[in-house]
Amino acid sequence: MDQYGILLADELAIALAILKLAAGHSCPYVFLPESRYKHIQRRRGEGLWTLQHGICPLNNFTPRFKTIRRKANIAHGTFHDLRRTYLTRWLQNRLGEYEVMHLAGHSDFQTTHRFYLAVQTDLVERARRASSMSFAQNFVANLLQQSNSSDLKKIYSFTST
Repeated sequence: MDQYGILLADELAIALAILKLAAGHSCPYVFLPESRYKHIQRRRGEGLWTLQHGICPLNNFTPRFKTIRRKANIAHGTFHDLRRTYLTRWLQNRLGEYEVMHLAGHSDFQTTHRFYLAVQTDLVERARRASSMSFAQNFVANLLQQSNSSDLKKIYSFTST
C-alpha cells in the first residue's frame, strides 16, 4: 500500500461504487453533490475559484454527517469515530499494533497506542463480566469438587483466607 492508499472492505468498496454510479458520470466524486461540482467548475472557468475556496471547512460536512447519524438513530459521534472504530476492530481481530500503526499511516506509535487502549478497556470489562459470572455460578467450588488435585485445593484455601 502506498502512502495515498486506503484499505476498504469489499462491501464498502461495492457500496461506494453503487453511490458513484447513482451520482452520474458528470461528477467524478461520490460525496460531492453534482450541483456543487458544477458550481465549482463554473467558478473555475470564470477564474473565480482559488485554492482557498477548495479547502473544505468542517462546518460544510458536519450538518450532512449529523443527518446521517440521525437517520441511523445514533445520538452522538464524529466522522473520525468511524476511523477509530475500524482501527480498534483491526486490533481486536489480531492485527498487531505495529501493523495497525503502519496501515493507519501513523508515524508516532503513541497515536496508535490510544486505539489499543480502547481494546484493552474492552478486554478488561469483558474479563470482569466473565469472572463475575464464574463466581456467581460457583465455578471455583464446582471445580474443587470435581478435582482430586490437592495442589488446587491448597491454592484455593490460600486465596480464600
